[in-house]
Amino acid sequence: MISEPLRHPLSMFDVRDKVAVITGASGTFGRAVALALTSLGGKVVLAAGSAGELEEVAKEVRELGGDPLALLKRPDSVEAANEIRDAALKKF
Repeated sequence: MISEPLRHPLSMFDVRDKVAVITGASGTFGRAVALALTSLGGKVVLAAGSAGELEEVAKEVRELGGDPLALLKRPDSVEAANEIRDAALKKF
């Protein structure tokens, strides 16, 4: 029996209402991912260590209709990663 994702493979790329945690969100790749996922209806958690750049990306996400969670935090320890996860779960 053929599974539903194999019958409709594009459904695997439907990110509407899914939440993505983007570390390095203030960098070029992180920004691109945040904007693309937001444009496709996804929800984003933006984590970065650069306050000014992080706020710029959050502003752009809001311009696209998103409601990002922006965290000035790098996942450079288990504790920091857990804090990012917990904040994401609390918001979304």
